[in-house]
Amino acid sequence: MGIKLDLQWVREVVGEDWKQWKKGDMVKINAQTGTGKTYFIIGDKNTNGLIDNIGNKTLLYICNRRALKREIKLDLLKKFEMDIPRIKKTGKINMNKIDTLKTIKNVTILSYQELASMFIKNKYTDTNYNIHEFDYIICDECHFFLTDSGFNNKTYIAFFNLVREHYPSSVRLFISATIDEVNNVIDKALEDINEEDVFADIKLWDKYNTGLDYSYLNVKYFNRINDISKIINNDKSNEKWLVFVKSEDDGNRIKQDLLNMDIDVEFIMAKDNNEEKTNISDNNKFNCRVLISTKVLDNGINIKDDELRNIVVMAYDKTTFIQEIGRLRINIEDAKLVNLYIPIFSEKVFSGKLKYNYLPKIETIELLREDRNSFLAKYSNDLKSLPNDIFYLDNDEKIKVNLLGHARLYKDKWFAEDVIEKFRYDKFAYIKEQLKWIGLESTFNEENLIEMVVDEEVMENLESFLTDAYNNDERFTKEFFLEKIDEFLENDSTLREELNKLDNGKSRNKGMKKLNELFEKVGLDLIVSSKKFKVNGKLESRWIVSEIIE
Repeated sequence: MGIKLDLQWVREVVGEDWKQWKKGDMVKINAQTGTGKTYFIIGDKNTNGLIDNIGNKTLLYICNRRALKREIKLDLLKKFEMDIPRIKKTGKINMNKIDTLKTIKNVTILSYQELASMFIKNKYTDTNYNIHEFDYIICDECHFFLTDSGFNNKTYIAFFNLVREHYPSSVRLFISATIDEVNNVIDKALEDINEEDVFADIKLWDKYNTGLDYSYLNVKYFNRINDISKIINNDKSNEKWLVFVKSEDDGNRIKQDLLNMDIDVEFIMAKDNNEEKTNISDNNKFNCRVLISTKVLDNGINIKDDELRNIVVMAYDKTTFIQEIGRLRINIEDAKLVNLYIPIFSEKVFSGKLKYNYLPKIETIELLREDRNSFLAKYSNDLKSLPNDIFYLDNDEKIKVNLLGHARLYKDKWFAEDVIEKFRYDKFAYIKEQLKWIGLESTFNEENLIEMVVDEEVMENLESFLTDAYNNDERFTKEFFLEKIDEFLENDSTLREELNKLDNGKSRNKGMKKLNELFEKVGLDLIVSSKKFKVNGKLESRWIVSEIIE
């Protein structure tokens, strides 16, 4: 049995209020992942959603990822009992045909990126795509405006057209599990529209919140990415693992480690189109025991699998962190325990991002503002070297600063500076930040730190060797004993590293004292000592294993 989470369904928090929403109104819904935001809009073939309640009125559903668009389209096809295109030979869903669908009955589904391209075409061609004609506009995963601005310089186009314009004929809904990311910019947009347009009288509905409850997570902290493979290898259950990594290099490293351990593992990235991606899209499950992923799974992908009980999240920001945890769909009425592994990171990680990423961009922005001629002299023939999340060419081919990218940059800078300051007093500063994001700050416990992960099989063999030596009163030459211990060290890099730390790596063959310190550190209650015995009539030193006497 699981636990009932202290959450409400989106349908419950909105209730009958939708009947009171007027044209021009803006609605914000803060919905923890898994609380039915899509279900509130679409429903299913047996249950009315918003699209049923609005009759023949038109609805534009905007989302930020292709996978989420596909999910919405499939839900609509199932709801209306329409044919789902399939590949004849395999019977699998034909995702290429799904991607070509734009409108299903009275619902149009587009991505923010598609809309940005349409708005650009409106400026430079004779096209006139007008979304003001829709009765309802759903901005799903609306944190997109700020979060993606860190790598996409076109987010401002969607933002200015969807948020900062007046829509007197439409009700606009902004939905996200991390809506606090964009709360201020939405509020400011509404304020400006009401001030600038004498005919605008937009009402903001912002009371809808499903609550926050991640108590189903058992959170553990790790120090080194290399430990993840060993933690997984030491898990002798059949439970699955989902590992989110920061980079392709990290993913490949973990994958290779797990393959060397003969563990069934796959690594998916945005550029890939492999079988596990298809499995998740078609069945909401993956077949391998361990799935490694970049942010390609950050939203739009729902995994519903009771065998998935372990998630590793390595993220630098709140939105990515929340979205990656939310890929595993939890039954809020009967939530099963899930192990969440999160990194300590260090002050150096954030100092590095500040020094090599954030500050150089800020210096470039300041150069443009303070000395445009110097800026142009430096970059006019080298525009590709400019960070494209910050700078763009306007209609007059002038270099401009992307205001959303600018806001994202400073938000990240301030966060890094804040965490760096906290690291001065607390090595768990970032752990506590992550716990705060999911309302579990009171659960912090230093004992949840996984500091030294040793391969259990190697440890069992080492303990067996020492125990047998003790029980059989075996006597070893120093050389033989050190050679034997070295075999164990060669099979586990962590043991080698920990032993090296004990004398700062001064020598390869450690003495008896350092070996005993290592045995104690890994929890063994045996030590090695030296004693003289008669060998062929002569007294010679031999190493023996004995119990620790308290």
